[in-house]
Amino acid sequence: MPTQGGTHPSPKLFKFEAAWLTHYDFQNFLNNNWNGQGNNFHLALQELFTSLVAWNKSVFGNVFQRKKRLVARIEGIERILATSFQPGLAKLHAKLEEELDKTME
Repeated sequence: MPTQGGTHPSPKLFKFEAAWLTHYDFQNFLNNNWNGQGNNFHLALQELFTSLVAWNKSVFGNVFQRKKRLVARIEGIERILATSFQPGLAKLHAKLEEELDKTME
């Protein structure tokens, strides 16, 4: 049914994020949330989409926010290390760089 102005409301598009596949618990999530056994495949798919959106927000998190936070922390540590070497900070820097690499995958 058209809305005022003659346009149709746009349905919200679902986008599967390939990065979800890298999460250690994604397979378990799918096993626990896929209910495709019934007669209504469309409804089962809609329920899975809804669960995926909620899981993305609560468990997987926002990759772009994570990247921004990691980059800011790394840059702060690099500023400190440029003036004085601190073994603990150097170790943290390496750990954060590794986490950033995984996030960027």
